[in-house]
Amino acid sequence: MILGGRQTARDWSYSGSFCILLAFASTLSAQQQTLRGMVVDSAGSPLSNARIEFRTTEGLRFAATDQEGNFEIADVSGGTLLARYPGFTTVTLEIKGGSSSPPLRIVLNPAPPLQRIEVSAPEDDRVPPVPNSQFSISSQEIEASGSLALDDVLRQAPGFTLFRRSGSLFANPTSQGVSLRGLGASGASRAEVLLDGIPLNDPFGGWIYWNRIPRASVERMEVFNGGSSDLYGSGALGGVVSIESRSVHKSFATVEASYGSADFFRASSFGEKRHNGTPLQTNNTRIPAMDLGADWMSPTAGSISVRIYGLHEVFNQSFSSVSPDRNAEALTNVQRSPSQQVGFVGQWQRTLSGKHTLAVGMEGQDVRGESAETSFNVAGPTADLDAGGRQRTLGLFVQDAFYFAPSWLFTFGGRADSWVNSRGFSSRTPLRGGAATANSFPERTETAFSPRLVLLHTFKTGVAVSASAYQAFRAPTLNELYRNFRVGNVVTNANSNLRAEKLAGGELGISLREWGERLTLRGNLFWSEVSDPVANVTLSVAPMLITRQRQNLGKTRARGVELAGEMRLSKQLRLSAGYILTDSRVVRFPANTAREGLLVSQMARNQFSFQLSYAKRNWMAGLQGRFVGKQFDDDLNTLPLGRFFTLDAEASRRLLPHARLFVAVENLTDTRYAIGRTPVLTLGPPLLARLGFRLDF
Repeated sequence: MILGGRQTARDWSYSGSFCILLAFASTLSAQQQTLRGMVVDSAGSPLSNARIEFRTTEGLRFAATDQEGNFEIADVSGGTLLARYPGFTTVTLEIKGGSSSPPLRIVLNPAPPLQRIEVSAPEDDRVPPVPNSQFSISSQEIEASGSLALDDVLRQAPGFTLFRRSGSLFANPTSQGVSLRGLGASGASRAEVLLDGIPLNDPFGGWIYWNRIPRASVERMEVFNGGSSDLYGSGALGGVVSIESRSVHKSFATVEASYGSADFFRASSFGEKRHNGTPLQTNNTRIPAMDLGADWMSPTAGSISVRIYGLHEVFNQSFSSVSPDRNAEALTNVQRSPSQQVGFVGQWQRTLSGKHTLAVGMEGQDVRGESAETSFNVAGPTADLDAGGRQRTLGLFVQDAFYFAPSWLFTFGGRADSWVNSRGFSSRTPLRGGAATANSFPERTETAFSPRLVLLHTFKTGVAVSASAYQAFRAPTLNELYRNFRVGNVVTNANSNLRAEKLAGGELGISLREWGERLTLRGNLFWSEVSDPVANVTLSVAPMLITRQRQNLGKTRARGVELAGEMRLSKQLRLSAGYILTDSRVVRFPANTAREGLLVSQMARNQFSFQLSYAKRNWMAGLQGRFVGKQFDDDLNTLPLGRFFTLDAEASRRLLPHARLFVAVENLTDTRYAIGRTPVLTLGPPLLARLGFRLDF
């Protein structure tokens, strides 16, 4: 029997996550009590150093299980209890206030590979292969953040960057590609972004529409650094960003028989219209989407999960050329980019002999997209330009997590992918006379194999050390292959001959927990080399026009150190911080050896962030700071962007049981900093203050 498990919008992933959860809580008065319990795995073995989190209106309480798996939290009343163990499904219980309660017995099972939520690393679904490569942001931290957009909240994670320094609240959607650990940003993400396990990466261009996700709907966000194509395929060259929706209801009890199943269906629609800094530059988007799936679970046969998803997107935008004195602009391009996506993912998982967790799965996707454009000069429209194509992918993966000793875990697995680029075309039709041109690009097929090896050792003192090696890849998007674009006075041309990016990397990590979970520290040394990275290469420079083309560089290398920590200063006050030092350079470029040794564009060497949060009874407050070091806007390292530091803050008070008044400020010190040079300098957003209220039912 399962009692007390909170159901969320991700019921389908949790249904196969744990076999048995026994919890008995008597109906008692709202007096304080001592909460006791034990956390064990599916074989009945105690899980030592499991994280216990107890949430109340007065704040957060933490505890850790001892060597026998026992925990105790004194002087608590009603609230929400979460039991976490790296690589296992997190269990959530609603605890009622009372004078006494029998001890809880919480039984956890390994999380399935498709579950990207509440595990310590996506690369391994039993115990984190690199426990310190994960950065978590809870709903309470999101609520205490002064940032309105989720991507700005995610900048608290070490190494998380977007193509441009500006966030989605102000920037064009095509500049919202994610980069992790200095791999190099571009419009296309080098990380997979998931909402409840469904990819959010734009099917045509790979960027992210962050505004598709209302901030108030998010329960938790996790950033997993390191190549993860062994389970996630092309999108996860540098890692995974996993977002979990808040529950839509809470259940008090669930009963499980010898088998179980769950089905889900979700439909959504997103639309936005915005101006992009000047009167002539606008864009608007429409994205209706649909997801459905089903799970089947048996104690003897294991679990089977199937997901199917699809969307139809229409993206319209216009570009202009701005004069150097910024007193005038001229329309240069109007685009319409429709695209369609259909995909599926299925898996089978089973735990064998209590030591092996075996997973086998398949994933496929079909994307079609095109761009219909009209170019302009001062006299009016000059030509129609059309480009597009189709991309089909298929991947097969297998993974085994093997406990060969009580404190030793060895994880090995891999994924084979094949993709076909077909129906590629481009055409140009002059509108003022002249001959039309049309090109059809030949069908191209590529393959990739992405293995991963992980060794993890956990000491009784709460220290864990790990080592891992992996390979990953990213296939060029249809946008990179076939569509040109212009930003200001910079034109970037497509390249139908682009090859897939291939990454080889490794890392060494250590993590520790002290003072009964009050202090958590994580450190990581990482190294990665990307062969054939896609970059915007400058071909020519003129006073009013810079021409670039997407090309495969020979090789780039990113290496560095990543640090993160969290300290509970009191029951109400928490401090967290993260720092990453990255050296990201072009190490080989046969087409132009003069560019070897240059820094990868849009990558800062130093990044630091912190968050101080406070929660007590009806009050909640947060202060966030972010430092970004010097970087370059271009591949030639001639357009520098200086370092900057910003502060965000928010404070709120609950006025009614379901209503909260808040005030939030972004860029509290009104810092003026550069976010782009094209070569016209673009400044970041100034101070932004908001006053509002939240309703919570």
